[in-house]
Amino acid sequence: MTDKKMLYEDRIVAFIDIMGFKQIIASTIDEKGNERVEKTHHVKYLLELVSNVFEEHPDLETTKIATQFSDSIVISFKYTEPSQVYHTLVDVLHLHLELVNLKETVRGAICFGKLHHTEKLVFGPGIVKAYEFETTSALFPRIIIEPEVIRVGEKYAIYGHSKETEREHIDNVVKKDSDGQYYVDYFENARFELDEPDFGWTDYLISLKTIIENGLKNKNPSVLSKFLWMKERYNELIPKHKTQEFLNNVREHLGEEFFDFYSQLEKIK
Repeated sequence: MTDKKMLYEDRIVAFIDIMGFKQIIASTIDEKGNERVEKTHHVKYLLELVSNVFEEHPDLETTKIATQFSDSIVISFKYTEPSQVYHTLVDVLHLHLELVNLKETVRGAICFGKLHHTEKLVFGPGIVKAYEFETTSALFPRIIIEPEVIRVGEKYAIYGHSKETEREHIDNVVKKDSDGQYYVDYFENARFELDEPDFGWTDYLISLKTIIENGLKNKNPSVLSKFLWMKERYNELIPKHKTQEFLNNVREHLGEEFFDFYSQLEKIK
């Protein structure tokens, strides 16, 4: 009998899907069954965006693989890769940023588990674990992170980083939610990942508010709860933009237009 090598590897596994995708697909066909071309191109752009956000970083050697099927994507890499946890979390944050500006949201989970992942195949307990974690615990438009992933990220830092420094970098992307789940924070921690933090932030806040206000019109309790969660996270941001110190700094460095914007910024009721 020929010995066969083990296929499973210990990998970090992310399972992410686009929220409301069934409705997005339904909108691509009109009442007569004809394609709405603008809508189908929107879907194509969304799926390409989700895939392309997780391209390899040229300065890092990686075993990262991304597999897309329908509205979902699975990303995985060997857990020992230096700083790959941090870079993947930043990629996830950038995905949130891009999708919010398109008035779309995602949900998902990132776990540690055993997986066989190639360009052609993906299977193993790791993907089952990530899918179940996403289904049972993500609940809202957020990508949650198993604590073990953060511990792995601390341990396998890039050369020159201490464990503490690597954790600081991770904490700049991740936040602990009120239910104890860690998630990629695309609210407070998003600003400085924008290409132009000062100028892009106002547009981003407007996009967030638009998504939330539209979602709060939904009468389905399950759907409504997701946007109530987003409303809470958004409203937590507002007081930080209303302090006199912040407003004075805006007026001095950005001018009256930005000062007026932040002065009039209000919580969502």
